[in-house]
Amino acid sequence: CGNADSMMDAYYYLAKVTKPASAATKNQTEVIYVKDGSKEWVVYVLKSHKVKKAELEVGAVLLYPTGWAEYDTISAEEYRKATWAPGRVTSTDDLFKGIVEVRGEKFYTQLLRAPDEPIEE
Repeated sequence: CGNADSMMDAYYYLAKVTKPASAATKNQTEVIYVKDGSKEWVVYVLKSHKVKKAELEVGAVLLYPTGWAEYDTISAEEYRKATWAPGRVTSTDDLFKGIVEVRGEKFYTQLLRAPDEPIEE
């Protein structure tokens, strides 16, 4: 979930929805963040899944954990508490090594997530 001018400009964090968006909440969703238990009203909520090999193509929008470029592992706790950002795949030249480039940075594919629905730009 995140707050920004567009879904592509937002940062996302693992959270539990406590109150879904509705007309009464001005289409905002209340969430509790896993990272610290804080509550916030957010504009964007984005369901995602671990990326599948078929989704790894140039131009695809994926979510990457910020600050984790070129790391091949991340602890389960760091993964759950990470700040996630959307970005387009810019290169798959090193896919045979399990690496793709997102926004010009190299990420190991096991760290990436794919949105369950298209991201509005």
